[in-house]
Amino acid sequence: MKIKKFLSLLLGTVLVSSMLVTGPTFADENKNSKLELSPVENSFKENSKDDELLISPLKTSYDSVRSTSRAALPAKYDLRKTNRVSSVKNQGQNGSCWTFATYGSMESYLKLFGKEFDFSEKHMRNMHGFDWGPNDGGNRDIATSYLARGTGPILEKDDPYDAYINVSPTNVKRAFDLDKVIYLPDVHNANETNVIKQAIMEYGGVYTTLSSQKYYEKKETKSYYNPGSGKADHAGTIVGWDDNFSKNLFQAKAPGDGAWIVKNSWGTSFMDGGYYYVSYYDGFCGKSNAVFIPQRKDPNAVISQYDDFGATRSVGYNMQGYIANVFTSNEDQTIYQAGLFTVAMNTQYKLYIVRDLQSTDDLAAKREEIGSGVIEYPGYYTLDTTQIKVKKGERFAIVAYMDSSAANYKYPMPIEMPIADYASKAKAQEGQSYVSSQGDKWTDLTKEVKNANACIKAIGTTGEVLPRDTVPEVDPDEVIEEPTSITVKEGSQGFISVKKKGKLHATVQPEKFNNDPVVFESLDKNVAVVKNDGTVYPVNVGNANILIKTVDGKITQRFNLLVAPEGIRVPDRKMIEVIGDNDYDPKTDPDNTEIPVIPPKPPIDNQELDPKVVRSLGVSVPSVTIKQGDKFNLDPKILTYPQTAIRNFDFNISNTDIIDIDSKSVITAKKIGRTKLDIKTKEGLQTSITIIVIPKEKGEITVEKFAPSKRRAGIFTVFIDAKEGDRGYSGPAKLTVKSGNRKLTRTIYFNSGHAQSKFHGGQFGVWRKDFEATITIRDHEETVKFGF
Repeated sequence: MKIKKFLSLLLGTVLVSSMLVTGPTFADENKNSKLELSPVENSFKENSKDDELLISPLKTSYDSVRSTSRAALPAKYDLRKTNRVSSVKNQGQNGSCWTFATYGSMESYLKLFGKEFDFSEKHMRNMHGFDWGPNDGGNRDIATSYLARGTGPILEKDDPYDAYINVSPTNVKRAFDLDKVIYLPDVHNANETNVIKQAIMEYGGVYTTLSSQKYYEKKETKSYYNPGSGKADHAGTIVGWDDNFSKNLFQAKAPGDGAWIVKNSWGTSFMDGGYYYVSYYDGFCGKSNAVFIPQRKDPNAVISQYDDFGATRSVGYNMQGYIANVFTSNEDQTIYQAGLFTVAMNTQYKLYIVRDLQSTDDLAAKREEIGSGVIEYPGYYTLDTTQIKVKKGERFAIVAYMDSSAANYKYPMPIEMPIADYASKAKAQEGQSYVSSQGDKWTDLTKEVKNANACIKAIGTTGEVLPRDTVPEVDPDEVIEEPTSITVKEGSQGFISVKKKGKLHATVQPEKFNNDPVVFESLDKNVAVVKNDGTVYPVNVGNANILIKTVDGKITQRFNLLVAPEGIRVPDRKMIEVIGDNDYDPKTDPDNTEIPVIPPKPPIDNQELDPKVVRSLGVSVPSVTIKQGDKFNLDPKILTYPQTAIRNFDFNISNTDIIDIDSKSVITAKKIGRTKLDIKTKEGLQTSITIIVIPKEKGEITVEKFAPSKRRAGIFTVFIDAKEGDRGYSGPAKLTVKSGNRKLTRTIYFNSGHAQSKFHGGQFGVWRKDFEATITIRDHEETVKFGF
């Protein structure tokens, strides 16, 4: 039985939530309209301390989500292929999956800028401050409140992960400020996946909930499908998708094809190096989704707030209303952002500031509009405002008008209030937060909801306001150094007798990573198998390519091993370390995947002395790409030793519908697809190469439309129509948008001639007026200029 442990909020060094309002008492002047309080999320009461994932009491509305447009998206997309994921972690015996899912999203976003960061899941787990202890789980709302109030993210090096230590340092500084957390709508089937797919392509990994029941795992296909048994008790990060992943590859047949590629936090031994495929139709994956987006840290930031626990409920006057927080500034500062939670799709907002506040009348008479717009999805957002200087000791208010009628939701204004067994320590004082139906008469929020505060933050700085749309960065000494290469002690090639077993030794470089583990994999298991400790077991005489990689798969090295007949030495190669007689038995090997047992060829007397005998066989590249209908001479890619050897090869094509190959090693590409091609010599040496056949370009590319939408609340969309010959182009393209010294480049996808890409104020600040966009499709490039 777990014991609940409470943590005190140690926020005084970064927050101004302790500011007390002094001066004239504000009267209650808003008694003509009824303020309604949202119900608690239905499944909140089902929380159990045995779960890693807690259901939040906060209800969110996505009633208008079905009206979103359908964009051109690829059938398969994997952030791992573009180095957009951080390394796989292992949470150990601790219910902290939600912290790994959170930082899986944030770290993935930062990979856009070419740097890898590693944040401390332990610090978030230990210091979130909610009723549930470090071992008892969490959710996206707890993660958001921790980040929004400025407690994190903390770098991993400042509080390294440990599954059992439940204390964390209080004198560490966050590495970034929080820009926003976007709560994406739930997915129930393959027809509702586009919003998450677009978020993955634009921002990176997406936090999601999961079920952890082992029964639904299928290790053979690295897949998972739970139709809805039990409840969500785990979290992970979606890093891609495959629309064509067969419904028949799951433990139980799914209603349709398609799967998310999910990064887990159970180490690299889980499924596919820590990743697995979860069906679009899974009852729990694709729910309570979020993307966590940081921004450059302001070292002089001042966060004025009362909502340490973030939004726990919401209120409203029939889908709209005004809400305000009153603060006293502890120093001279410039207010330049407001932090705002939202709970409904397409929430309209207006932001105001009231200077030199004396009474509730000032909330109407003296308020000055400093920002407005529409927020598409629920979540938390830091919104740019007109820059306003506030003096030390000055009382001021941030007022927000919020309207959720587009989602037909009655309670648009988020509040923090105590929730038993969740956020019971939430407290409020009179004179801090106010509500109003029309913005003219105001009521103290604590008179309507006991111990409640408005979820509005005033974000200011005591220094210069930093450009919001610059690349996020931290101090140079806080940047995480990454591995660069793998060194194999035995070099790039070697040999061993078929009767012996051997050992390979590999280390990750540079030196500080020498003790990092590596993964060994034989690409030719019918010649030799290799275990993760580097032990090599010959199976047959021949040539085996062995792949050595870091556990995250980002750094790889190849080693070519010649398995020689007994008693034969290979003059041009060194023998790898022999550790004993070959005792390999494929029948007892748990990793054996039906390796064909081929009897070794008899020794060839003095073959090492015959200059016409091939003693080493390999390929210079792992794969070759050919356009459909073209021919390709593979012969230069096949490597043999010695050079005087007779090059007669036998070829075996796994799928003869895709390619043909003649006796001169010339490949003819017949059909789009990929196939394995085995290459053998009469001496019994063998290697393989992958042949990929792609579509031939059908016609000239022409761009028929290339224009932006109107900019609204900092958001605009670039629309492009393109043709390939006389048909709409389908496929990838590169879009670059520039304004001044700011440039963003991304890959977009055309579907039947149409593509679009959305940009927001965090990428291009609203002060930027002149823009230039360039679209590149194959060798065709066009540029347009536009302005707002």
